Amino acid sequence: VSARANGEAIKLARAADFDPTKKVIIEGEVNRSASSGTGSIRITHYGTESLNVMIDSTSDGWFYINDVWYPGWKAWVNGEETPVYRANGTFRAVRVPSGQHTVFMKYESTYLSLGIWIAMATWALIGIIFLFRKKRSQ
Repeated sequence: VSARANGEAIKLARAADFDPTKKVIIEGEVNRSASSGTGSIRITHYGTESLNVMIDSTSDGWFYINDVWYPGWKAWVNGEETPVYRANGTFRAVRVPSGQHTVFMKYESTYLSLGIWIAMATWALIGIIFLFRKKRSQ
């Protein structure tokens, strides 16, 4: 099931006929639907900022995880970057084709990286000023 916006996804998820064990609501422009099939998932790594799973499926589908979606999440299927969709209004999902695949998800915060670079530049500037003042006093 697809929804155009988060509010619509939450409304669909609250509907009496929605069964989250059989369907997932994907937010955004999604033109591909999943067909029913069978498969298996094996989690090989699960951390707060990364996830690695092995998926074997008989049909195209969605890998859906009940972890919070946030804009910094990125995903790769067999090493190729793929979009991370908001699922059921709050969680994460990735489109996975049929067959055997490795899905890797990682959280990369732009703001955290920017903050680290600013902090390093600030410490470098403080170090330069300290050295400059020390040479000047000699």
